[in-house]
Amino acid sequence: MIGKVIKLSQGLEYYVLDEFIKEKRIFLFLIQVDNLNDIATDKCVVCEAKFNGSRLVVNDIESLEKQEEINNIFINRMKNK
Repeated sequence: MIGKVIKLSQGLEYYVLDEFIKEKRIFLFLIQVDNLNDIATDKCVVCEAKFNGSRLVVNDIESLEKQEEINNIFINRMKNK
């Protein structure tokens, strides 16, 4: 999904900067975009994604410890690119 734009609740759109799978779970690093004005904002989101049939469902990561672990994985991946 890297490079795709997804629309979340409240009509907000996010560009998928990075993704990885861990323990059969998909994690996404997103940045909010304004496609009407063709700009990216400084609002980033790290979340978990699941497919419900053909529909993508995005949720917050369930615990603070897991959130910190996933954030660190994305940070390390960015440093190594």
